[in-house]
Amino acid sequence: QILFAPATNGLGQPRIAMWCAAAGAIIMPLCFLGGLQWGGAMGLAAAWLVGAPLLLAVTGWLSLPAIGARWNDLAHAVAPAAGATAGMAVALAIAATMTTPLHAAPRLALLVTIGVASYCGLLFAFARPTLDELVRIARQRPAAA
Repeated sequence: QILFAPATNGLGQPRIAMWCAAAGAIIMPLCFLGGLQWGGAMGLAAAWLVGAPLLLAVTGWLSLPAIGARWNDLAHAVAPAAGATAGMAVALAIAATMTTPLHAAPRLALLVTIGVASYCGLLFAFARPTLDELVRIARQRPAAA
């Protein structure tokens, strides 16, 4: 969502970013207010689950046509990361239930390691070009022609 504004601004259409920001200034506070009234801290967390996708929908609706992309293009671009994230979440949910006897610090270190390993492993298995690009970016090497 944050990457739409530079794209539309770069295309000479800064009003799109302004309208997206205005939508966020309305959507998110309303969600937070409703979430806090509904369930305190848990309601506030739930507000993010409602507000962020709603704001993404508005931002995409306004921005995608301007940058010459479709929702399918966006879905295809985020699919590797979304799939690896979902797989990592499952791995961490399982690991979290199995590591409850551990003290907090070693448990956290183990869960972080499992999260990194599962995410990278899933990218390696199912989205190797994405992982290769991530490694290249981390090493700051230019893309091969």
